[in-house]
Amino acid sequence: MTESFQRELNGSGRMIAPRGILTATAINHLSYGVREYAGTRDWYMDIFGMDCVYDDGRQASIAFGKPRREMYIRRREEPPVPCIDHWAFSVAAFEAGRIRRTLVNWGIDGVDWDGDFALHARDDNGFLTQIGAEAGVFPGAATRGWNTDGKIPSGEKAARPSRTGWQATALHHVSYGVPDYGRTRDFYTSLFGMRVAFDNGASCVLSFGAAPGDAIALSRRDDGPVIDRIAVSIAGFDLAEAERTIRRLGIDYAAAGGSAWKLVDPNGFPVLVCPARGASPGAAEDFFPRTGTER
Repeated sequence: MTESFQRELNGSGRMIAPRGILTATAINHLSYGVREYAGTRDWYMDIFGMDCVYDDGRQASIAFGKPRREMYIRRREEPPVPCIDHWAFSVAAFEAGRIRRTLVNWGIDGVDWDGDFALHARDDNGFLTQIGAEAGVFPGAATRGWNTDGKIPSGEKAARPSRTGWQATALHHVSYGVPDYGRTRDFYTSLFGMRVAFDNGASCVLSFGAAPGDAIALSRRDDGPVIDRIAVSIAGFDLAEAERTIRRLGIDYAAAGGSAWKLVDPNGFPVLVCPARGASPGAAEDFFPRTGTER
């Protein structure tokens, strides 16, 4: 364990995160490759009340929360499918030139431009990671001359009531499997100022942003890096009422601890539906209060 993590908070096992180079405020977007993008787009809109803010006929962006989080849903032919092939983090006070110089000076791998409002780099696992402003990033923005003309939906193609009555507010967590979770924990806390909300020596949760915040859940996985699950926070979530809604709509589901339900999207990818707080086993306080599922 690195020196940055040797202090504990009130003997709780929850360690104080070091000061980050940057300050992450939200997950800006996940890039999700699927066989059939339109059906996937509609599923997330109909289940989670997400809005479609971009669609060019091959890919779409669906958005939710404040600051805005997005999922870029793209056609993908080469395996693996489905696959989240990169993620992006919004940072406070984004200034591209300054951030690029900082990343290069700190020896971050693969730093390059992604349009006017984002940069990309490689994390400690070689996974593509973008750093961007809270606004101004859109699919294809890194391509010279690309713009949003004619690609912004309107009417019900842009926004409509969800079939569930749910409204997504944040990404409760994104599950990221890596060969060395401690090394990856240190990378993200040091770069983005993320806070270690929970660490049991084999996995951890890193939280960031104002409530309802986002988080990444790191665990050891020999075949990583791979994002193998997402969890969506729902406004006013009630576990029993959510189950009644799921049954009414005939959606396959399973319990996920004592605070969430596990759904499977049209591509077979696991998606948890949960409250903004309390769906992470093992975390007894702070960002994730006790749920009765601790180990």
